Amino acid sequence: MSHHSEIRLLMLGAGKRTSMAEQFKISARKLGFECQIYSYESEYEVPIAEFAEVIIGKKFTHESAEDDIRQIIIQKKIDIVIPFHDAAVAIASRLGDVVFSPVSSLDAIEIFSNKKLTGEFLRMNSIPTPQLAICAPAIAKPIFGSSSQGLVRLLSDEELATFLEGKEARNYEVQELCSGPELSVDGYVALSGSFMQFAPRIRLETLNGEAIRSRTIQNEDVEIICRELTTKASLKGAITIQFIWDEIKQAYLVMEVNLRFGGGVLTTILAGIPWPEILLKDFLGMKQEPYDYDHNFLMVRSFREFGFSMKGSSGS
Repeated sequence: MSHHSEIRLLMLGAGKRTSMAEQFKISARKLGFECQIYSYESEYEVPIAEFAEVIIGKKFTHESAEDDIRQIIIQKKIDIVIPFHDAAVAIASRLGDVVFSPVSSLDAIEIFSNKKLTGEFLRMNSIPTPQLAICAPAIAKPIFGSSSQGLVRLLSDEELATFLEGKEARNYEVQELCSGPELSVDGYVALSGSFMQFAPRIRLETLNGEAIRSRTIQNEDVEIICRELTTKASLKGAITIQFIWDEIKQAYLVMEVNLRFGGGVLTTILAGIPWPEILLKDFLGMKQEPYDYDHNFLMVRSFREFGFSMKGSSGS
């Protein structure tokens, strides 16, 4: 670390994640450091500006985005890079040669950013997950989709057969339909593999794919699955694993694996697991023990308005 009493953190696509930025500052102070936060964004007028210096950058899909971020790391003497956008996860992984980047390997990212490869990996490794559909009802998920966008429900065998015969079928993972409640699990695995923790939460209400009411629960079966999956896939850093309840099997099945902090992670932070502190301790090489937390904690998200003076801007 190049600064004795300051940790410099670069968030990629944090946008509205003001609470996470605030939690990193609180955790750093608890450990005896100040936390200087920068956020790589496509525009200045984002809520994260309250806690971070916003740096205007390129879209994460742009071919020169990684080089751009590397230059910023050098110029700002960044210590830690954290992705908050799916398209930034692979970039963060490749930056591990110049900065502390708590994300999984490119091999794991390739698997879990593709729903077809995810399904194949989970089934091959005997991780409970929805099976490929051979009869209705079924659900077709875009291979590279997110936030439940583009899903196609196939409620009759005729619909399923017609869909599977179409040219677009190769761009979808077609699974048995499970319509039970969903469960998200926040987790972190130290880059050395010496520490891991998971905490499940039920999403009670969502808005645009984000949890606005959620509650922590205790479920040892789900946590065992998370540990098994994490070990078999050699996952590292921040992880969010999504489950769905299967009424027939009477069990939670792994639905999706996101290799970054999820949008509802504040639920488990407020319940007693300081993920930012865990990440900072990992960076600092400090020993960690699993945290206890409130297993029945309700989070209700509130909304705040942010104002930006637009004098002199080109907007009408």
